Amino acid sequence: MNTSVDLTNLREMTGNDAALEKELFNIFLITAAESITILRNSCEPDATEAWRKAAHALKGISLNLGAEGLGKLCEEAQDSATAMQDKKQAMLADIEAEHMRVEGFLTNL
Repeated sequence: MNTSVDLTNLREMTGNDAALEKELFNIFLITAAESITILRNSCEPDATEAWRKAAHALKGISLNLGAEGLGKLCEEAQDSATAMQDKKQAMLADIEAEHMRVEGFLTNL
């Protein structure tokens, strides 16, 4: 089974500092939750810029963490900022599901 997160690069950057990694995980979880809340509130057609910015932010922090799957979903969402509301809601559902997998992975470390 594939994991939701590949910590190889992060661990190289932190020098395997467990305390620093835990701090970065907490920052990720807080930032991800904030971005997902913005996405939830930005499905309407008049909120394309808020949607794009939140997807972009979540993409960046996900890729930096090593959560490639979540990063790719967020990239699709970012590139689809002008999509219809139903498509945005479907993308959001995928993002939320993958976020839960990442969060579960991080919580079980």
